[in-house]
Amino acid sequence: MTAGRPRAAWVTGLLATAVTAGLLTASPANAIVGETAAKDSYAFTAKLDIGGKRSCSAALVERQWLITSASCFAEPAARDAKIAAGAPALRTTATIGRTDLSQGTGSVVDVVELVPREDRDLVMAKLARPVTGVTPVALATTAPAPGEELRKTGYGRTKDEWVPNTLHTAAFTVGTVNATSLGLAGKSAGAAVCQGDGGGPAFREAGGRIELVGVNSRAWRGGCLGTDAKETRTGAVDTRTDDLADWARQTVESRRRTPLGDYRVDFNGDGKADYVVVDDNSAVTVWVNNGGDGRGGWNEWGRVAEGVGVTGDKVRFADVNGDRKADYIAVDDKGGLHAWINNGGDGRGGWNDWGMIAAGVGVTADKVRLADINGDGKADYIAVDDKGGLRVWLNNGGDGRGGWSEYGQIASGVGVSADKVRLADVNGDRKADYIAVDDKGGLHAWINNGGDGRGGWNDWGMIAAGVGVTADKVRLADINGDGKADYTVVDDNGAVRVWLNNGGDGRGGWTGLGRIAEGAGYGYTVRI
Repeated sequence: MTAGRPRAAWVTGLLATAVTAGLLTASPANAIVGETAAKDSYAFTAKLDIGGKRSCSAALVERQWLITSASCFAEPAARDAKIAAGAPALRTTATIGRTDLSQGTGSVVDVVELVPREDRDLVMAKLARPVTGVTPVALATTAPAPGEELRKTGYGRTKDEWVPNTLHTAAFTVGTVNATSLGLAGKSAGAAVCQGDGGGPAFREAGGRIELVGVNSRAWRGGCLGTDAKETRTGAVDTRTDDLADWARQTVESRRRTPLGDYRVDFNGDGKADYVVVDDNSAVTVWVNNGGDGRGGWNEWGRVAEGVGVTGDKVRFADVNGDRKADYIAVDDKGGLHAWINNGGDGRGGWNDWGMIAAGVGVTADKVRLADINGDGKADYIAVDDKGGLRVWLNNGGDGRGGWSEYGQIASGVGVSADKVRLADVNGDRKADYIAVDDKGGLHAWINNGGDGRGGWNDWGMIAAGVGVTADKVRLADINGDGKADYTVVDDNGAVRVWLNNGGDGRGGWTGLGRIAEGAGYGYTVRI
């Protein structure tokens, strides 16, 4: 498992923003007349194919987010019209990290969500999954000054090619700087913005650092193939982004989907939690835990499930048929469960589609947990309310399809929101205990005393003081296979730090193992 880009890097990327000042009205731009970009340079530049009808350019500013021009997504007859937030009206694909489109490098990913900025021609576009192998461009923190040189990149037309295969680049000079836009003039010989370059980045290069300053909105297109020969103007208008740091960050953070305390993600049935990434299309990639103490390395299995068309936050992993291997469960908007059983002894033997195994109880997916309440080895159905209370339906079927026995409310809650509730076995008796995670990552545990899950709860109080992280970073999973849930922190890059549970009763203290995984680049999608 390779290390991905640390959080600090992408945060810096979002804190840097761009500038774009208005020129005169002109046609929306869409390619850069200039030189071919050197191989693999400016790989953060993306090409957008919008419904096979038109193309634009964009910039990768976070592993799962592009920034571009909103007008790229408006119909040509109404380019100044507002676009709706949500899925694009036309299927849109982004090609990223492929500066030569004739090659097979980089990634081709669908755009699944648009978040337009109301006061300017700008949109953030979420990708179906994070992109690896490409460093996102940082957003600048200072506005460009008149006379400053910027560089632009794009995949649009040139002076003699309708659809070039390579990324092109040219230098421009900042002219006017307005509140939400800036005007640019070509500096390189023949520099112009052409059809296909709309939404493409304008950036400064200084001290070995690249900072995004704007995205293209409009251009005169002088010198571009297909433009009237009488048009000689080569200026462009770009949209400023340097004052949008908070908006960009909030856009990304608000759409991160945090896993909600899955019971145990053990794909090969050896009793040790494995490292799993679930992308936004619900596809699953696995690294198996080889070490008895979680430090024996990881065996990369790669993709074990292509996904079932739900968002990643609606995926649960739990053993519903009692064979000790994690099955794949999709939760619908009413809390219903659709299960695919893990057939492989090594987790790669395929999946058996059982269909709907529970109709749901009218709760949203984020309130649903799967954990073994009565210690019979099969995951039960749990609904968590807004105060942390638990309602349980026991899994009666040896195959997970024998129906559900309603236990009703087994815990009234401790006044915490559902996202701070974890269910895991901290004392090694095979029954899931109730854990509340505080704002510093501390753990307050109530032990499940009942063989049937209804024997009451023993309040142990604080069993871990926390390590200064927010609750969403805390997982509870058995890393070393001793039957007791360990304390695990997953950072924004997906790196994993572990403290082993030393106590037979979960209160014998914790041994810090330190970092056991460097991360796969997607912290918020990691299950363990």
